[in-house]
Amino acid sequence: MTQLLERIEARLSKEYDEYVVAELLAKKAAYLGRIGDAEQAKAIIQHVRQKFNDGRSGRVTCFLQVAEGVLLHNSFQSTAALDKLTRAELLAQAIRDPDLIGICSAWKAFVDFDLSRFESMSRSLLRINDLGLEGDHAVQSRKAVTLMTAAILLGEREVAQSWFRLGHRHAVAEGVLACIDALLFNR
Repeated sequence: MTQLLERIEARLSKEYDEYVVAELLAKKAAYLGRIGDAEQAKAIIQHVRQKFNDGRSGRVTCFLQVAEGVLLHNSFQSTAALDKLTRAELLAQAIRDPDLIGICSAWKAFVDFDLSRFESMSRSLLRINDLGLEGDHAVQSRKAVTLMTAAILLGEREVAQSWFRLGHRHAVAEGVLACIDALLFNR
C-alpha cells in the first residue's frame, strides 16, 4: 500500500464526520482508479453517491467527479473524463474553495493536454498559479506531470527536467507512487 493510501486509511479509521469520510473515500477512489483498480474505485464511488448524490456537499461532489474523471481517462474515455473534470472545476469555482479549484484544475489541464486543448489547459494551469497552492503536493505534482510532458514534446529538455524534479519532489512528499511512475514513464 502506498503512503497516500495508508494516510487515507489511517484518517478513515479515526474520522466520524460523514462529510470528511466521504471526501476521503472519493480521494481513495481517485487513487485506486489511477493505479488500475477500477472495480474497487467504482464501488467506493457508488457507496458515497448513495448518500451524497442529493447535492448536500459541493466538496464531496467535486471529489467524486474527479474520481470519475480519472477512471474515465484511464479507460481511454478522455472526452467523458473532460466533461466530469470541467463540471468539477466549475463547481469548485462556484464554491470558491482554492484547494478544490486547484486539484480540479490540475486534473482538467492534464486531460485538456491529452486532448490537445492547449488554450483550455493553459487557463486551468494559470488558475492554479493564482491560488497560492505551492505547498499542495497533489496539485503541484499533477501540474508538473502535464508541464513536463509538454516540455518534452516541445524538445525543451532542460525545462522538462526542471518540471520532473519539482513533480518528483511533490509526488514523494505526498506519497503517490502513481505520480512518480507517470513522471518516470513520460520522461
